[in-house]
Amino acid sequence: MLAQPHTRMTAEERRQSIVQAAMHVFAEKGFARATTRDLAEAAGISEALLYRHFSSKEAIYEGIQDCICDRRAPVMEELGKQAVSTLGLVLVIYTMHRLIASRSVEAEPAHTATSRLMVQSCLEDGHFVKSFHDARFARIVPYFEQCADAAREAGDLVAGPMSDAERFWFAQHVAVGLCLAEMPPELPYNYQQPDPLKRRRHAYFFALRGIGLTDDAIARHAESDELHAAFAALNLDR
Repeated sequence: MLAQPHTRMTAEERRQSIVQAAMHVFAEKGFARATTRDLAEAAGISEALLYRHFSSKEAIYEGIQDCICDRRAPVMEELGKQAVSTLGLVLVIYTMHRLIASRSVEAEPAHTATSRLMVQSCLEDGHFVKSFHDARFARIVPYFEQCADAAREAGDLVAGPMSDAERFWFAQHVAVGLCLAEMPPELPYNYQQPDPLKRRRHAYFFALRGIGLTDDAIARHAESDELHAAFAALNLDR
């Protein structure tokens, strides 16, 4: 029986293979401690071949940023086009929590690596986190602020000492915090809620209350058919 011919990767396929392998190395060691030798070994290639596709370790790091940001770019683009309203405000929080907190529930290697990359970046210079957020949320924060204005006018958002941008980021931190808390094999906190899906839902409601939505607004929008229809239109699972 004749052996099947070996199929060589295209240049783009090889670049993507290097990026995917490097993601896990940077997630484990951070940018400063990871070497090009580590990256080449993880990708199963020589350092010489690595440099044929990327000029430096920094270039690979940027490639990871582009890969992660592109993965959800269409969702972020469409989210910023939704109607400006209280429902839009809730949709932003709902979508953000589904995209972030679901990493801990799905426990896929790519999701875990992304979360660990964020942690490593914050332990170093934070550049990766800043670049990631600048690219991902460039349109969402202004849209969120517009929706907050609309919610105030409708009487759905109570006053508070924070800016609307802070409302957004603090709600995002709730999702990130839950994601990080659920990364270890054994939960470090006693939530007294063993179901991770319910914990995610509780964190979502906690964020809605935290940004200042009234009880009536949460009751009308948090689990409405309109919310789930808008979410489904973003091509994400309910």
